[in-house]
Amino acid sequence: KCRNGMPGYVVGRSHGFYGFLRCGELVPTSSGSTPPLTRNDIDLHTGRITLRLRHTKTRPTDTVTIEISNTPGHVCAVSAMRQYLELRGHQPGPLFLTQDGSTFTCEAFIRSLRQLCAHLGLHSAA
Repeated sequence: KCRNGMPGYVVGRSHGFYGFLRCGELVPTSSGSTPPLTRNDIDLHTGRITLRLRHTKTRPTDTVTIEISNTPGHVCAVSAMRQYLELRGHQPGPLFLTQDGSTFTCEAFIRSLRQLCAHLGLHSAA
């Protein structure tokens, strides 16, 4: 199960790490802006997932495909995505949603990451 009651955040964090993605490649910069990833941009395969990034900082007009494979250990981005999609469902729209169904944004992602750092006793840049 996803921790902290924030399944989108937990999954986004693992995919950002394993896929070397920027926050703006995972979630919209603000509510109302176009989401960079939607439910239709994810394909589940045995032992891996495929993400289709329609806009990136380095290739803004090209679609980039990233594959993330199973990883051993405590955090596996593939199993986290499978669990998240079971909770999220198959309805179209932004991939990462909050518990109340609203779009998870960069601002919320960064705020959550800072809270996690503070909880772990790590200092985050302001």
